[in-house]
This record gives sequence, structure tokens and C-alpha cells, in this order.
Amino acid sequence: MTAGRTQRLLDLFEKCLDLERFADPDPFKGPVASVKERLRVATTIRRDTIEAHEEAWRRAVESIADESVCPAYRGLRIEPQIGLVPLGRDPRSGLWEFAHIETGTPPERGADGALAPAEEMGFVFVLLPGGAFKMGARKPAQGERDGDDNIDAAALDDEMPVHEVTLAPFFLSKYEMTQAQWLRVAGSNPSNVPAGALYGETRITPLHPVDSVTWDAAREILNRLGLELPTEAQWEYAARGGTATPWWTGREKETLAGAANLCDTATRRVLPPELRQPYEAWLDDGYPATAPVGSYRPNPFGLHDVAGNTWEWCLDRYGSYKAPVARETGERLVLEAQDRSIRGGSWPSTAAGCRSSQRNHAAPALSAMEGLRPARRVAR
Repeated sequence: MTAGRTQRLLDLFEKCLDLERFADPDPFKGPVASVKERLRVATTIRRDTIEAHEEAWRRAVESIADESVCPAYRGLRIEPQIGLVPLGRDPRSGLWEFAHIETGTPPERGADGALAPAEEMGFVFVLLPGGAFKMGARKPAQGERDGDDNIDAAALDDEMPVHEVTLAPFFLSKYEMTQAQWLRVAGSNPSNVPAGALYGETRITPLHPVDSVTWDAAREILNRLGLELPTEAQWEYAARGGTATPWWTGREKETLAGAANLCDTATRRVLPPELRQPYEAWLDDGYPATAPVGSYRPNPFGLHDVAGNTWEWCLDRYGSYKAPVARETGERLVLEAQDRSIRGGSWPSTAAGCRSSQRNHAAPALSAMEGLRPARRVAR
């Protein structure tokens, strides 16, 4: 057989493989099946989320617009949002929460009114009121102390200057995206320690956050769902939950106990002795690596794991705070940078690396421990 004929056969074989992939019935792999699934969703989503929940949406819209009931929203009036189903108000934050049914089933509320995360749940979006907030941190001047007003002795140069950003209301996921959710939407699980594996003596579950996700992959998957990554400004506003202290929990790092998953004694127990990883010797959060989403108490907006667990991608290119931001979303208008911003720290981080103003960045096509927290605009 000649080399030319061999190559022609190989080319034909490759075309056959492409056709097989094209016709794959799995909606996550085959383009034809994917288009059919999207068409099915498009033709039923209004019925399933608006028409089937008309009374729930009426109550939600009226409650959000009533300042005597929901003062945080300042009279905000929204329209029913296609794709979302009202879950009611969080009993702690008073903010409205919504289920995204395309990614799973609505979670149940317990006797205390709190949601109970489950493997099959879809995204839970919190409607955040937006408004003006102070972004960033600065070192204390002489006579000042760490604490309120974005004063932080650990502040780094890229967290300065402190500046005001005004945001429109937006939806943000109550939890980091789980491995189960990513698997359902993307058809695979990129996590470094996937569900079912052991890390130390801890069994990883589908409710652990997905990690090792690239920015490019996160955008592709979220765009498929009509969703987005939060901007850095949206992320910090949400993580602070109305606070101006180094951590949303307070001035001292010890306030993070029970609220965050950090590098601590639980992590240290599974690390090789020769690895001199800095860790918080005062803390044992119960997990040597990531923890299932919702394992720790939420911040004032009802959001879990905004400090630690896994890094979270943001939409923005990473750049100086001297660059302007877009109206309503606060996206940093940086043109020259390629790296994208990541926020929140992760389980190998110390408390200092999980401060509300702490910034980091990575190349969009690469990933180490990055995960994501989906966001969505308020449709008007």
C-alpha cells in the first residue's frame, strides 16, 4: 500500500469519526443532540418556570418591590425571570433566592428555613440588591488600626486604591458550582480529586466544588446556559456582604472559624512532613482539601464559601484599579492584560490569602485549583 493511499484511508477514517461524534446522541458530546436539547429547553422553559409558577412569581415580585418587607432592595421591581423559580427569602439574609431548573432540581428548605444542598440540585441564585460600595483595601495610616473602612495591614499594592463602585442588582450563585452540576452540564469532571476519590481519609462527594476549570471552559459552559462569571467588583461586593473588614466575619482571622475552609491542621495532617506549607495552626475546619458546598455558615448575603474552599474565576482581565469600570457590572476595562482575575482563596490558602480584597490572576487557558460561582443579569 502506497503512502498516499494510506493517508487517504486515514483521512477517511478521521471523517467517519467526526461524523460519529457529530451524531452522538449524548447532548454533551454530539452537536446534533446538543442543538435538539437546547431547542427543547427553549420551547418549554417559559412554561416550566413562569407559567407553572405564576403565583410564586407574583408573590416574589411584590415582596421584592415592598420596602417595608424587603428594605435591602429599595423598591426594586423586577419581571419574572425565565429559567428561574422562586424559592422564597433566606431566613438569615432576608434576600430572595431562586432555583435554576436547567441545571437540576430545586433544593428543599429545612425546618429552620435554610436550604439543604443535594447532589441533584441546580444552581441557587441570590438576588443581590446592588448599589455603591468601597472596593479594595489600604494599609493603616499612623494612628489607624485594622478594621472597618477597608483598612487592612495585609493589603497589597494591587488592592489599592480603595474606590467606590456602583453596581446594578444581579443574581449570584449561593454556592460554588459543584462537581455534580459541572458533570451534568459539561459531561465530564475535570476536578483534580473527583467525586468518589479519597483525599486522606475524606471521601470526595459530588457536592464538593468543581476545580481545575479553565476560564475558557467556564465561559463556554456558562454561555451555553445564558449565564456569566461575576466581575471582580460584583464578586467583592457579594463576598463582603455589606462589611468593610478584612474578612466578612470580622477584623481578626480567628473569626473565620466555622465560616471558611483554609489550610489548617486538617490539611497539615495529610501533607508530607517535608512540605513546609504555611497553615493556620489554630484552626481545624474538618476537611484536608475542599469541603462540600454549604458546609460552613454563610455571609450576610447568604453566600457560602466566599473565603477559601476553591479559587473562583471572575470575568475581568486582571489589571490596575486605576483603570475605569463598566457601568452597572463594574467590569474592569483593562485591554492589555491576558490573565483573568480569580478571587476568594482556596483550601491551601492561609487566612491572609482569603481576605475579601485579596486578588490573584491566572491565564485563561490554564487551571490549577480554580472553580467558579455562576452569575446572571436581571432581565428587564
